[in-house]
Amino acid sequence: MARYIGFFPPPDPDNNFGIIPITTQFLKKKINKWAYDKRKLVFISSSATITQTLTLPSNIVSGDIIFFLSTARITSDFLPASVPNGFTTVKSDQYSYFISPTTYYAVSTVAYKIATNSDASATITTNYNSPQQVYTQVVVFRNEVSAITSCSFHSIQSYVATVDNEVMPTHTINASSLNKQGVFFGYFYKNNIVVNTPVFSSGFDGGYDSDYTQIKFYAKNNLEKVLSITATTNTVFRPQNYMLTFYMVIN
Repeated sequence: MARYIGFFPPPDPDNNFGIIPITTQFLKKKINKWAYDKRKLVFISSSATITQTLTLPSNIVSGDIIFFLSTARITSDFLPASVPNGFTTVKSDQYSYFISPTTYYAVSTVAYKIATNSDASATITTNYNSPQQVYTQVVVFRNEVSAITSCSFHSIQSYVATVDNEVMPTHTINASSLNKQGVFFGYFYKNNIVVNTPVFSSGFDGGYDSDYTQIKFYAKNNLEKVLSITATTNTVFRPQNYMLTFYMVIN
């Protein structure tokens, strides 16, 4: 039996006078919907470079979230990650792969920053030690309802292809176990390799796609029901293709 709270007694089942009962389940749904309605993430802009200096987009405003996506490689030894000042690393992976006749050593990093107004058109730099190749991109998202003040990351999973025709594994996140409302993110580094089928499964709310990268996100009020989301590549890829998925809670 549902528990009633408030000042009104539960209605008499034989004589309902029109009083609407307020159940704990009813309040939970309303509170969850109010919280979810405060989150509407949209893509704003991006910029990219093949050097170690990058100018941020000019339309950044305070409360945006800036994602830093960077991959660099050399042929001698592993590179340490390099993250610009003010950014916090979400995940960084070092790996090697072989493309005949060369073995490459690479590092892929995803970091973030909650923007201030001074970030618009600002310059950021990386400090990789003599990379043979580098690709760095920033992608800016905005909560259309209210400015983002903080965020946290959960269920972080990454995978990199190291040989030709490698099938990347499926990433699944059961957000209901976190008991937090948030956004599922999937990031894929293509390395300018043509992908014939969608990288992530259908049903995502939005994202960003370029020659080098693809980002998809999916937002859902996961507190009302189990939310298990799967990211799958649906195809095979070449060395240095990199996939990262995570669940982001924004405040």
